[in-house]
Amino acid sequence: MRRLTLKTKLQFIIAALFCAVLLVWFLFFAYSRYTLMENTKQNAEQASGQVISVLEEQFLELERLSFLISQSELVVDFAAEDDFFAYHLKAGEVYGLLDGFQDRADFVEHLTIFSGSDTYYRFWGGMGNTAASKVYFAVSPTRQPHEVVITLEGMQYIGYTIGIYRGDEAIGTIVMLMEESKLRGLLSAYHANDALRISLVAAEQVITSSVPELTGLSKAEALRDTVFADSRKVGFTPFEILVTMDNTANRHTLGVFLLVALATAAVFLLLFLVFTRLLNRSFLAPMTQIMQGVEQLEDGSETALPRYPEENFDRLAEKINRMTLRLSERTKSLYEAKLAVKQAEISRQEAVIISLKKQISAHFTVNVLGVIKRLAELGKMRESAEMCDGLSYLLRYANAGDEFIGGLEEIFTLEQYVSIMQIRYQNRFRVVFEVDEQLGDIFIPRMLIQPLIENAISHGLQAMESGGLVRVRARLLGTRLCVIVEDNGVGIPAKQLDELRERLRDAEENTTILAGLEQVALVNIHRRVQSYYGPRSGLTISSMQNEGTQVTLVMDGVATA
Repeated sequence: MRRLTLKTKLQFIIAALFCAVLLVWFLFFAYSRYTLMENTKQNAEQASGQVISVLEEQFLELERLSFLISQSELVVDFAAEDDFFAYHLKAGEVYGLLDGFQDRADFVEHLTIFSGSDTYYRFWGGMGNTAASKVYFAVSPTRQPHEVVITLEGMQYIGYTIGIYRGDEAIGTIVMLMEESKLRGLLSAYHANDALRISLVAAEQVITSSVPELTGLSKAEALRDTVFADSRKVGFTPFEILVTMDNTANRHTLGVFLLVALATAAVFLLLFLVFTRLLNRSFLAPMTQIMQGVEQLEDGSETALPRYPEENFDRLAEKINRMTLRLSERTKSLYEAKLAVKQAEISRQEAVIISLKKQISAHFTVNVLGVIKRLAELGKMRESAEMCDGLSYLLRYANAGDEFIGGLEEIFTLEQYVSIMQIRYQNRFRVVFEVDEQLGDIFIPRMLIQPLIENAISHGLQAMESGGLVRVRARLLGTRLCVIVEDNGVGIPAKQLDELRERLRDAEENTTILAGLEQVALVNIHRRVQSYYGPRSGLTISSMQNEGTQVTLVMDGVATA
């Protein structure tokens, strides 16, 4: 793989700085834009609440006024009157009633009461007969509060109807018509800014809006491409006030950002090219010549760097020449020292490897081979083969490169070891394993438990002809592993037990690993466990003569699979 030149590396660094500046600029803009949009939304929410409250109050006044008129006894009697002359006489009384209400509905242009199949009376406005008939057919299907959008004599009107009842019988309808242009002017009066849009919705359709383009659209269409929306149903009327804010400002801000970002990128690119050219002329080209000269010194084609026109690089070349001379003078002694250090390191590593591989003693191996030979002489080939397989497995296990092993795999290895020992000692003892299946989820150091079992068999049970028992119990509580190896052998004399406990206490301060066969002794096991798991871990021993010995091994904080 071709290595990058210094010039290319510097260009990459400058390009990375350029991209980093653009990234910072983008993040700054994104944060500023987000903050601006959030502030805009908050302002829109406040303005929306105020606008909706004001408009709602005006339309609620329309609802209250229509309700008062529909509940008036004069209006009910008027709508129920069948006699033509009495109908017109009562109309005058209704005029008097409505005069008191007219100031409260100043944006209502026409008020008409329909009281029969073809009977109506126009109280407010100059609606003609044709227009009145058109209104009648538009509102006749229902007596419930309802909206009407109708064109009369070339002008768009928005109407509100409410029924007149005598008991449960519908006897008439009140129709109030408002000019759509005046309603739009009313909505536009509260148009806080260009992004805020105020609409009047009925039956999920925009019937008028401060933005004429929205009139006639469905509510869903009006909500499209908005960043904020708020609405409120007006009492029992069919009207709904909808306030939205479109995405125009957001798109405008994004456009400005893109222009500024492009301009910034162009400026940085120009600066990058100019800076790279100056850098190459003043620094990179001379430095490249220096590096080529050093490479020629390295391959032996040159003995010294030439002079350079640039004063700084000339001084650098001179210092390199002096350093080269000193290095050549010291090469031989440094080379010899390096060989000595290397040889010492090799020796140290070999000692460590030898120490790690001496996990199963040579004495044990020789004894097992002797038993295998004796079994073969007796013709017990199956037992001999089993011991060969077991010994082979143990040797591979002891010389494996990995320091840690799975918990259940360690127990399996111990079972192989025990099977060899039982053949060797002609079944004078038995070993019982009581372990948690959870040991399959942990890793522990190799060769910690095997020496404990070996001590129990070799020292505790060696004098017993039969009936020997070694019990191995392993319990895992969280990440704390407790292994107990106990036997029913001869036990440890009290004085020897005290000395052993004293050595264990001393081992906590002395970290020297003992060599040879003592590698697997209890003291080294205690040190090894504490080096891995800390002072809360280690060995404890209890024993009674002629009753047996119990060794407890605690590992606090074992690694999980």
